[in-house]
Amino acid sequence: MELDFAMLASNAELAASGNLHIFGGGFNRIQVPTVPSTPVPFKLVARAFIPPEDVSQEHWLSLELTNPSGERSIITERSPLAFTPAAEESRLNAVLLLTLVIAFKSYGLYQFHLGIDGQQLKTIPVIITASKPE
Repeated sequence: MELDFAMLASNAELAASGNLHIFGGGFNRIQVPTVPSTPVPFKLVARAFIPPEDVSQEHWLSLELTNPSGERSIITERSPLAFTPAAEESRLNAVLLLTLVIAFKSYGLYQFHLGIDGQQLKTIPVIITASKPE
């Protein structure tokens, strides 16, 4: 399994045509007025490739979050992955669109740890800061 990309985005959708539309993608900072914050909605967007010989096997996703104190919490564990044909006949796509709604308990660096089949493939950092008064 090969991870092509993973990012946080304001929103994302997979069109019927197979096109992935990402809006406000690639951010690494979220501003909130206070902590603990009200729940903040956003998406984790990723694409993985799998060789055809591995399609018949079950594959699963895990996502954990580390807070500024270093405590890890499980967001999802062993969520099954589905695959669609890729442009290349030699591999298949798994497009991951996870809607996250998280109330951040403190300011600082959080890290999302994305894993597939028990192997951590990507860490996505996001810094929670106080929003500036208007």
